[in-house]
Amino acid sequence: MATICYAWDDAPFAWLDAPFTWAEGCIIEKLLNGGGAISSYKIRERLDALPDDEKEILIKLFVRLDVDEIQFEKRTNKNKQILSHLLKKEIDRCKQHFALNSNFWGMHPSWQDLSNEITSKTAWAWEKSEFENMITSPALHARLHYIHLRLPYTYRILQQIGISHDWSMGYPDAIGFRAGTSKPFIWYDLGLEKCTGLTIHPFCIMDVTCKNYLNLSYDISTSKANHLKQMLQSLGGTFCFIFHNESVSNSFPWRGWKNTIIEWTKKPNNHLD
Repeated sequence: MATICYAWDDAPFAWLDAPFTWAEGCIIEKLLNGGGAISSYKIRERLDALPDDEKEILIKLFVRLDVDEIQFEKRTNKNKQILSHLLKKEIDRCKQHFALNSNFWGMHPSWQDLSNEITSKTAWAWEKSEFENMITSPALHARLHYIHLRLPYTYRILQQIGISHDWSMGYPDAIGFRAGTSKPFIWYDLGLEKCTGLTIHPFCIMDVTCKNYLNLSYDISTSKANHLKQMLQSLGGTFCFIFHNESVSNSFPWRGWKNTIIEWTKKPNNHLD
């Protein structure tokens, strides 16, 4: 039979104010509906014109370990304190609700610097240390932003900072098996001709791939996943997928996708379509 596993990701604060508080919604409306054509310059101009208290609300809304996507304000010590508070709250909730032990915790490293391997290693080591201080146990798993693998450097860095399981082996823009297998395997460093201690867990389908890259409906995405599960069942493979917590919120722009993700978690039928 097929083994079904999944990686739950990505925005840890997506449901803290689901989807936005009234104050946040009003500020976002100011940025997008100020009249005239919308451009990055116009939004930046409106951001600069916001009062300090409204800027503070946006910082709280968008803050992450590495805020590459929202660059209207550089991260400050105060931002880190806000992040730590919210992240700790979410961690405690997960511990209580899911009764997670240390084997289940993983990190989502920030965007890696392609021009400087040392910069990425330093940043990821700091992020891992901060996260482990909050969960009070080792973080052994990782999954990269946008499936941004840069082999062999990415996997070498993950090993060096103490990661033993990676869940990034898949296509960001296609359905299928990037490594040619559905089964977890030990990564072999061809450049160093060396067997490593890093276990790779391939995934074959992701919610963002279906919706944003391939423009598939949630019904077709359900059908695609079912076909994969049926094939893997006949071969004794592993059906591993990635979904984001926003995609099960039934909120725009993911309205209707919750049932798709639920269907992905179910066992396949006993025969191929």
